[in-house]
Amino acid sequence: MRAVRIHALESRNLLSKPGCERMVRIIQSYPEAHQVVVLAPLLDATLELSSLLRLAESRDEKLWSVQEQRFKAWNAVIEELLPIALGSKVMERIKQGFSDIEDILKSVWIVKESSTAILSHIEALTDSWVADLVTHWTLGSEIDAQLAEYTAVSEDLVARHRVLYVFGTLPQGEAVTTKTLRSEYAASLLACDLGASGVTFWNTSSLLKSADEREVPSAQVIRSLSYAEASELSFFGFPIIDPQALLPAINEEIAVELRYWEDESDPGSVVSAHGDAENASRVKGFSIMHNVA
Repeated sequence: MRAVRIHALESRNLLSKPGCERMVRIIQSYPEAHQVVVLAPLLDATLELSSLLRLAESRDEKLWSVQEQRFKAWNAVIEELLPIALGSKVMERIKQGFSDIEDILKSVWIVKESSTAILSHIEALTDSWVADLVTHWTLGSEIDAQLAEYTAVSEDLVARHRVLYVFGTLPQGEAVTTKTLRSEYAASLLACDLGASGVTFWNTSSLLKSADEREVPSAQVIRSLSYAEASELSFFGFPIIDPQALLPAINEEIAVELRYWEDESDPGSVVSAHGDAENASRVKGFSIMHNVA
């Protein structure tokens, strides 16, 4: 499916009107007929629900008031971002989700213990709500869109929609903790499975530059580099590059774009099999290591 592009994105980027508007503009800016957006697990202290399990396990009376706060927070997000006609559909799912969660919390309260399966279920709920929200925003922008769990994505499903927002339990590279769950590796794998024309990693830090701007104010954006060069730069402390996330794309020689979410107008950097072949010997970047003797 060379007419598809895969994006890796943090869910929290879409919890605001500017974020949703930017997502639509990005979709419209790419030539591929189909766009798949793989959403990283939601990390937001005001919207997460996993802490409710810990309160239930310890039979903390604050549980029910915190649950109510979380529901109000989700309701506020939906009311702010979606018109009533679209928002009501999303809120129905959220209300049903909170009803199911309340039954789970009561059971956990009684037995004073939970499980990883319950935790995964609750985390998947919040991730699905973000996907549902941005799906309806996209539909409201007159662009065909649908949401799907990662394990349910197929060529047929992608081919039926202009945009597919993907959520759920995502495969992760090595050395990833529950506090740093991301979507780049999963997006890279999906690009291989679908034979995508390319994959784009959106980060919220910066563009990939030849040096740390705090050390070298004149540092320039690295526009093109090879897989080998990218791996070497990551080893020397360029945090924007995740070599584990690149591996699936490397195996299928799929070009990876490294772009900055806050500057959608900048095309960012392209990591490919051959990089900048005409200037292969040019130094791409350097890092400074302090206090090494």
